[in-house]
Amino acid sequence: MTNPNPSPATRFRPGRSGNPRGRIAGARDRLGRKFITALASDFEQYGGAAIEQLREDDPGAYVRIVASLLPKDLTVRAEVSGPSTETHWNLDGLLKARDRIRAQLDKERQEHWDVEHTGTPILSALSE
Repeated sequence: MTNPNPSPATRFRPGRSGNPRGRIAGARDRLGRKFITALASDFEQYGGAAIEQLREDDPGAYVRIVASLLPKDLTVRAEVSGPSTETHWNLDGLLKARDRIRAQLDKERQEHWDVEHTGTPILSALSE
């Protein structure tokens, strides 16, 4: 337990740190920067081929990865100067297509996790 009333000789003096040498600048994020740099370099060299191979070998995983990179909410803005059934029909079709895609992705995601649950998906772990 620390002494609530330390003697003036042991108190920090104004303008002086308790650890004057402190942590080396950039030490906290050095490993993260090195990892991201190495990952970017590796992806630049092999990323395209890896994506192509994934698309050919496991299209379901490919679609799940693409879907995980898309925003969860979709905002659709449309300006209509007058009543237009064509615009309404197009927007309605887009919303229905979006709902079908979401349902299919949810179904595939559920099937994937029911069969092959291995922990946290790597993409969501990297994005945090």
